[in-house]
Parts: sequence; structure tokens; C-alpha cells
Amino acid sequence: MRSSGVIEKLQIDTHHFKGNYPDKCSVQAGYLKINSSPKNIVKKSKSWKFILGKSKLKAHKEHNFKIPNNNKHIVNYIRINIFPDGGISRLRAFGTVKT
Repeated sequence: MRSSGVIEKLQIDTHHFKGNYPDKCSVQAGYLKINSSPKNIVKKSKSWKFILGKSKLKAHKEHNFKIPNNNKHIVNYIRINIFPDGGISRLRAFGTVKT
């Protein structure tokens, strides 16, 4: 079952990537109907709102980002963009689930 909610904090983890990690990342989020096709999700994701602008990352580190109040919308999909390619071990989103 997919959930919708409001994201309050993001955690982007580059642990174990000491040389091959992205220099920067950004995160977009959107709300789509639950029965959207994978093709439609990818197509729509390009125009989702940025909840985290381009942010600097470091090697082998857990990065925590608080999401500003003006970006706290109900979402059910997130997309991470990395610049340039590199390794991310984990992306976690923390917040409040809305039913």
C-alpha cells in the first residue's frame, strides 16, 4: 500500500562511498493518483516541486536536511537528482502520514 504524507526531513546517506559519491543533489516531490502508470510517473516527475534545492554532499557521511514550511505539501512520490553520478546508500524521508 502506498502512503501519502508531508515530508519534514530528508536523510541522504553516502556511507561506504568514499570516492564515488555525488557532489550535489536535489529532491523533488509530487502527488499523483495511486493508479498512475510507471511511464506517467516518470513523465510527470520532471515538473514536480523542488523540496530540496541543489545541496552539497560529502563522502561517507549521513546528511540531514530540514524541509522548509513552504515546501510541506502532501506527496506520495519523491525523486532524487544527483550531480554528477555517484553512490548514495540510502534516502530516507521523515514526516507525517496522511490518510
